[in-house]
Amino acid sequence: MTGQGEASGATQLMTLRPLCADDFEAVVRLDRRIMGRSRRGYFEKRLEAALRRPAGHIQLAADSGGELSGFVLARVVAGEFGGQDAAVVLEALGVGEAHQGRGIGRELLGGLEGVMRRKCVRELVSQAEWTNFSLLRFFAATGFALAPRQIVEHTIDPNATLRLRSPEPPEPPGGSHDPGLEHDAIPIRGLRAEDYAGIARIDRKVSGRDRADYLRRKLEEALQESAIVVSLAAEGDVGIEGFLTARVDFGGFGQTEPVAVLDTIGVDPAFARRGVGRSLVAQLFMNLSGLRVEKVETQVAREDFELLGFLYRCGFGPSRALAFSKDVA
Repeated sequence: MTGQGEASGATQLMTLRPLCADDFEAVVRLDRRIMGRSRRGYFEKRLEAALRRPAGHIQLAADSGGELSGFVLARVVAGEFGGQDAAVVLEALGVGEAHQGRGIGRELLGGLEGVMRRKCVRELVSQAEWTNFSLLRFFAATGFALAPRQIVEHTIDPNATLRLRSPEPPEPPGGSHDPGLEHDAIPIRGLRAEDYAGIARIDRKVSGRDRADYLRRKLEEALQESAIVVSLAAEGDVGIEGFLTARVDFGGFGQTEPVAVLDTIGVDPAFARRGVGRSLVAQLFMNLSGLRVEKVETQVAREDFELLGFLYRCGFGPSRALAFSKDVA
């Protein structure tokens, strides 16, 4: 995120309105001045996604005397983080340096929460690195608290896939590793739109729930909204045995370097003990290494010890980023 800590104070001659396509260049310029680097590609993807699915995005502008003084970008999600209710992810909030200290950040956040109430969505979530003290102060002052989730990450390096060939890492929930099978023996390919039925079937077996809308949206994000398509499927003789949805973002949550986000991984319990999950993660690491993407991260419920154990054995570790949430009454 690009949010800045702000002193409280009344805004003058400032109005909130929806962001529109004509604001694009002004948003990119304002963000570049704050971040010191352009994130044009990130904003292009978010604009395209908002135009394609407007009900799933909340994008507001702060207009001060005809000048864009700030912006907020958020999206509506359902099914993420192990929950069933809808939530809003706050991805970017920026206020121009000349307008900071006037409460514009608070006004933008208030406007976002107002839209959430109209949509009957109560949970607002975000994340920030623990060293971003101004943003942490802003979160603390506006009612955010640490979320019951951990962000874990893995730095991509040439030895990452070699570690995954060892017999130690087990399968994700629903399976366990068979030491006699190397991951090269499992065919892995890129995920396709026509894989949806197989993904939904596996997810129902693993989660015990029908998450059709969530999975359809994650597949759409993975194939259309990601800067680079990196989602994968493990395909056997009778169809999909496992899948992994991931995306590459060039700027979400204030990041200036490309980061891969692992959204979902699932293995059909019928193909447990064959190293399918291990193979999917290994292939993801290899693909990201070739694309010069240096980090992959994911969020896990803090009590999901089985999944956390799988990820840690795959080389993931604690992230510098912390997860936050706020109840919007």
